[in-house]
Amino acid sequence: MNYFKLQLGCVAIILYIIIVYVKEYRLLGLLKNIKPFHLLLAMGLVSVIFDGATAYTVNHIPQVGETCNMIMHLLFLLSLDTFIFLVYIYMLYITRGIPKSKKRRCLIFLPYVINVVVVIANIPELEYRTGVYTNYSMGWSAYTCFAMALIYIALSLINFMGRWVYIENNKRWSIINYLLIMAAITIYQTIYPEVLLSSLCVTTILLGTYVKLEDPAVNQLKQYHEEMIMGFATLVENKDGSTGGHIKRTSSYVRL
Repeated sequence: MNYFKLQLGCVAIILYIIIVYVKEYRLLGLLKNIKPFHLLLAMGLVSVIFDGATAYTVNHIPQVGETCNMIMHLLFLLSLDTFIFLVYIYMLYITRGIPKSKKRRCLIFLPYVINVVVVIANIPELEYRTGVYTNYSMGWSAYTCFAMALIYIALSLINFMGRWVYIENNKRWSIINYLLIMAAITIYQTIYPEVLLSSLCVTTILLGTYVKLEDPAVNQLKQYHEEMIMGFATLVENKDGSTGGHIKRTSSYVRL
């Protein structure tokens, strides 16, 4: 239990977010309209679960066997890679949209695909080391995973800063804060691999994204606000067509 207490706590937080989110939007409605955040939530949960599994297996290799331990590490690294990649896709989605050009899409996927190939190819050479407090694993599979994470974090920050003026003020600092926290944890984990903080990184991103960007209550309040504006515009339009139309057109321009 001591080896994966952090992961258990992170799983509990992510499950709470998922339960509240699904309860608000209904499962059927979410399945009909899948968005990047839904994939982010699902992969974040999978990544933290496998993180906890590897924390257990790497400390109990005689009991679980080296093959089981290697498979758990492979699944963890691939799920973490996928989560980091989805964070970047989500950043594109909320700032400028997913590129429609096939060439640009290929460039976006390239580091992820290369990393997946390297991780799978080098997983048999993964080294399991004994630390002061816990055992851990290192090797090219782990190093490339961390390198890809830093690449996509950097790309997310560049994309975010490029769209800074188009993002609401109350969301700017929240997004940049959890991206920087994500970068700091990744760098620290690379230098001190024994700390096993990957699950904390995943949970911080999901929590920050949920609270500032995807909270159902806040989104519903925004919807009510827009409906109220349109209601007033319609009311004015009944009295003065040009003024009511102007309000609606202005609202559309602002949304664009």
